[in-house]
Amino acid sequence: MLRFNGQRAQNTIIFTFILMLIFVIKLGMFHFKYDYPINLELERLFEIKTSLSEIIELLSTMITIAQNVVFMQWFRRAYYNLHQKTDGLAYTEGWAVASWFIPIISLYRPFIIMKELYVETGKLLEEKYFIIFKKLNINLLFFWWLLYICSSVIGWTSIYYAFNLENLSELEVYYGLTKVNYIALILFSLINLKVIRDYSSMENLWKKFDDKKPTNEHDLDENE
Repeated sequence: MLRFNGQRAQNTIIFTFILMLIFVIKLGMFHFKYDYPINLELERLFEIKTSLSEIIELLSTMITIAQNVVFMQWFRRAYYNLHQKTDGLAYTEGWAVASWFIPIISLYRPFIIMKELYVETGKLLEEKYFIIFKKLNINLLFFWWLLYICSSVIGWTSIYYAFNLENLSELEVYYGLTKVNYIALILFSLINLKVIRDYSSMENLWKKFDDKKPTNEHDLDENE
């Protein structure tokens, strides 16, 4: 029996959207806070702090943690459901969470699991339930994962520069990396929203016909 995953998908969408808005706000604040002539002294640049920016940082941390938690819950439930109806998947359901935290493995395994969700669920709907629908865009997953990897690498690199600044030239690099990272995170959030919505639509249709074989063909648009 499939477990309902719609509410987890909705929670993930809500927190992802809120987090994306926070990234937009942080990008704007970062631009206006630190985009000063480069001849200003390093110490003066780091003295510029406001209570608003501190609140945004705290809120960003809290929402990021919450978004990660609800995403993992949704992701694991989706993989669990697929395991109930499909044999021969690449990994056990526990890897839907564990794969995000193990070095090296985290670079590729979550993507493989997400791709399996797309491909195998699509096959199951067509072959077992005779539901015909337009193919979801698998190529979008490659771009989704590329943005995730890029934003992670840029983020960690900017953190390294933040703690090892020695001159204004390195400060320029730090500013540039941070801005690019926020832009990458915003784009990733947008695509993440589509990925979750697309699969959730397919999963909801799957659950609808889980206990009863449909007599008519149905068409699921990828934007539905």
